[in-house]
Amino acid sequence: MANNKAESEVTISDSEDDDNYVQLLDAFNEMHQEEKKLAIANNLLKGKLRWHVNTLMGIQKELSEEKEKK
Repeated sequence: MANNKAESEVTISDSEDDDNYVQLLDAFNEMHQEEKKLAIANNLLKGKLRWHVNTLMGIQKELSEEKEKK
């Protein structure tokens, strides 16, 4: 009987470990998907920032040229 009890405890423990593993794997997969979305959004925002910086630099150059004319 002691042997049966030990086997059932091992089975329960293995089952809990499997459940924990599945939960951790699911959480990891969710975080990975969210990271992909954030990476895409980040790249988009970096592109917009580059565009704005380039536009600002162009406007500053024009302003400097106009000041030199006066």
